[in-house]
Amino acid sequence: MNNVITVNELNKNNKAFSPDNVGHFISKFIYDSDAKSRILSLTIYLISLLAILLVIKPPQQIDVYALVSLITLTDIFSFLAYTSAIILFLYFIIFIPLSMAFSYLFRPVMLMKSNERLLIKFFISELSQYAFSDKKILTK
Repeated sequence: MNNVITVNELNKNNKAFSPDNVGHFISKFIYDSDAKSRILSLTIYLISLLAILLVIKPPQQIDVYALVSLITLTDIFSFLAYTSAIILFLYFIIFIPLSMAFSYLFRPVMLMKSNERLLIKFFISELSQYAFSDKKILTK
């Protein structure tokens, strides 16, 4: 059992050596159970930003409530549609080519030029990635 715990800890520590780590780091940036203070500070920041927008009056007479009341449901749906289209576009234009380049260009160069300690960490992360997966690894 100690070996399983060690492999899992090494996998957590060496996530940067696997090509599918972007989703892991994004999810850890958005929500990390160990970073409750970050979530609390973001919540306080959003509340204070909302309070500043609603309380402080600019030199021009702009009514924030009137601006918010002008937003319709179709505006919200169009904003969500445009945002999701931009995210999908950036995913297919930026993320997928970069992950392919990392997998097929940078990874072999890293394996040829890196030192022994880096290789050991890389192989341990790969081992821990496939050790407990349900997918079968294709062999020739």
